[in-house]
Amino acid sequence: MALATADQDALTSGWYGYGSWKAPYWFIGMEPGGDQGEANFAHWDRLGRAELLDIQAHHEGHVLDWFSESSATQSTWAKLIWLLLAYKGVEPTRDATLRYQRDRLGRCDGETALLELSALAASHMGVAVSRSLNRVHRIETIRERLRAHEPSLVVFYSTRPEYADAWARIAGARLSEGRPVRMGPTAFLMAYHPQYKRSKAYWLELAERLHAVRETP
Repeated sequence: MALATADQDALTSGWYGYGSWKAPYWFIGMEPGGDQGEANFAHWDRLGRAELLDIQAHHEGHVLDWFSESSATQSTWAKLIWLLLAYKGVEPTRDATLRYQRDRLGRCDGETALLELSALAASHMGVAVSRSLNRVHRIETIRERLRAHEPSLVVFYSTRPEYADAWARIAGARLSEGRPVRMGPTAFLMAYHPQYKRSKAYWLELAERLHAVRETP
């Protein structure tokens, strides 16, 4: 359901996703999926309105459970985990992917940050939500946090022009799909959205390219 205007403004100016700004691996997407807008706000409010939340804590009480022993992989997260595991030299098997999702992805004391350009949930791009609400502020905040914490890896997912423009403003350089760029301590990459039909080999190839960039003196 749609949020009230004041709640939309609060959420879009204050919540950026999951994990920790100190995490070495950042993934930045367009927006949260699903139609749990009011639930997202309610859980964020309950947890103290922090910029980043622990992903499991924020999903307590949601319709879908991605963190119990009986859960399955979430389709978007799974592709990002494939890339990260391969980048770290771990074979991204189904079991390894599921374990990472359940135990390590987007945790407040973990190694990954899952960030969103918009804080308003939508199940697909055809859903009418105020995606641009507080966008300039969000871009500047993410950029400031990036400069302060200097993650080793930042992966932007979506190649749509309006998002590629936002990624360029955050990274400080125009990116091309699938071509990582290293600037200082950080390697940046723009990838297709995980819901775009790309095979597992695509994500493993991206991991190899990122390795090559990281190893370049």
